[in-house]
Amino acid sequence: SNLKTSSQITDIINTHPGDKIGVALEDVSSGQALTYGSTDDFDAASTGKVIMAAACLSSAEHGTFAITPQTTYQIRTMINQSSNESWHARTDTLGYPALQAFSQSHGIRYETPGNKISAVMMAHTMAKLYNNELTTPEHTQQILSYMQNTIDDSLIPAAVPGNLTVYHKYGDADDNLHDAAIITNSTRTYALVIYT
Repeated sequence: SNLKTSSQITDIINTHPGDKIGVALEDVSSGQALTYGSTDDFDAASTGKVIMAAACLSSAEHGTFAITPQTTYQIRTMINQSSNESWHARTDTLGYPALQAFSQSHGIRYETPGNKISAVMMAHTMAKLYNNELTTPEHTQQILSYMQNTIDDSLIPAAVPGNLTVYHKYGDADDNLHDAAIITNSTRTYALVIYT
């Protein structure tokens, strides 16, 4: 079945030779990852907002960033509604150097302020988030709650059977359409990222 699925993914990518497509799937428990198509960095578009949310909450955990009701609102709207105003407010407050330092400290190859990341690195980031490696369990659950039932559930969530839970962050900017998701049931959890 895995070979059939891999073949299907490769076939879809191959039928779009003019498009840059990167797909990554990581088993959250084992860290084993599969990649298809481009392994280059993409403009992360709004999927980079997951990293910003984790960086803000992690900074609060370390006492270098204050979480106010306004900050919580901005983190929620940045993830759930993909608010660019909230992204800019958090960027202005936290700053690109702190965002870059946060990413590097967690082994995430994410280019700021260029907002560049590969599909496989974003899948690894999603796995780290789910495993509470980026923030405390309380803050992880906060981010995941914002990634459920977003204002656009037409990408990965629409393709996943209803008996699975999906947490995701889509991104749509210029010629980039992305979705980064965590898909889970009671026993298995995967990070799936599709960048186009």
